[in-house]
Amino acid sequence: MNSADKIKRLFEKAELGINPDADEKVFQDVFETRQKIKTKAPALPGIWRITMKSPIIKIAVAAIILIACIAGITMLDKTSSIVLADVLTQIERIGAYKYQMDMTTKGQPFDNITIDAEMQGTILFSQEYGVKTIMDVSMTNSPVSMSHETYLLLRDKALIEILPDRKRYTRMEIDDDFVERIKNQSYNPAKITQQILACKYNSLGTSTIDGIKVEGFQTDDPNYAGGMYNKVDIKLWVDVKTQLPVQLEMNLEREGQANMSVSGIVHNFQWDVYVDASEFEPVIPDDYTSTTSGSIKFPANTEETAIEGLKRFAEFFGHYPQDLNLLTLVSQMSKITTGDTPAAKQLQEELKGLDSKQRNQKLLENMMPITGAATFYMFLVQDNKDPAYYGNIVTPDDADLVLMRWKISDNEYRVIFGDLQAETVGTDVLAEIESALP
Repeated sequence: MNSADKIKRLFEKAELGINPDADEKVFQDVFETRQKIKTKAPALPGIWRITMKSPIIKIAVAAIILIACIAGITMLDKTSSIVLADVLTQIERIGAYKYQMDMTTKGQPFDNITIDAEMQGTILFSQEYGVKTIMDVSMTNSPVSMSHETYLLLRDKALIEILPDRKRYTRMEIDDDFVERIKNQSYNPAKITQQILACKYNSLGTSTIDGIKVEGFQTDDPNYAGGMYNKVDIKLWVDVKTQLPVQLEMNLEREGQANMSVSGIVHNFQWDVYVDASEFEPVIPDDYTSTTSGSIKFPANTEETAIEGLKRFAEFFGHYPQDLNLLTLVSQMSKITTGDTPAAKQLQEELKGLDSKQRNQKLLENMMPITGAATFYMFLVQDNKDPAYYGNIVTPDDADLVLMRWKISDNEYRVIFGDLQAETVGTDVLAEIESALP
């Protein structure tokens, strides 16, 4: 169907099609599941104890950590004595550097699960080999703790997570585009500076950190991290003499269904360090066990991935995601096996009799396209493509309504309709079809 036909049918359509019985059934399933959790499960001290018993929640948390580590700054206001283009040039000349992260994370991203954790980590960045992260996580008011190593290997195009405390590891294959995005956005000072150059930022004037004279820059734009958080306070401090970053301070908060806050600093930068190739060769002892039974490939960052993810979500839940914020979406995905749709029932049957690795493999295969839809939208936000998503009012029955759109040129937009068909339309046509949204 072409754009003109879609517009015609929109004006012929008097009201949205809804299914109260189906909506009530979805609500009842979620309500009953939550009640079972409340009545059967004792209060738990923290998320890590739960994740060891619940593969689906562990996978969901891993997805949050992965995406949180690839989110960058999008909008910042230019009034500064430091030329940030020179800062970026200085960073890009350096082949390798190290820095530290000290973070506190709190919130309730999933039903009946509360996070209150402190994280300390060291990141080694190499233009040649990739990114290596060593992180220790401890739960507040709980003896539960965990350490993990993460390797982004540029040559192998792989992301490997090792959990020494649990003697487990996970390997994920990623494509060239995702490699570059992770490499350039893991709280990477080069990427942060590059984003500032393209956007607005406010100067905080000069100060002193560890005896170094610095100038600060600040943003409170909610588009930070692809819109994952709705309260943002980010401060970047740059050495006035060397024009290299000295410290990054962040306070992020997500309110709503999946509430979460992150605060902390990125600091202790060591510039132009020597790197041996062996530092990017993960050591996995023979007695370590893979969390999956086979290879996992993260979805490509494409329109096709977004469509497949939206389709898969609708098959499992009977509707599109309310929004494509990753925290909200992962919270919903944690209930992927509790639905009453044919797809959910089929997955429940397929999981029967599987061991833990096979189960994780099957769950990841079904969840990855949905996660891919969220990351596709997040990257559209970061790339300033003027995206919009209407899953809160558009259903799979609304074939002619705009479900999602983003800018591809000065006067053209790509549109995914309610029937998951995609077309390119001009700005005038987009205005007409969006005006038909309830």
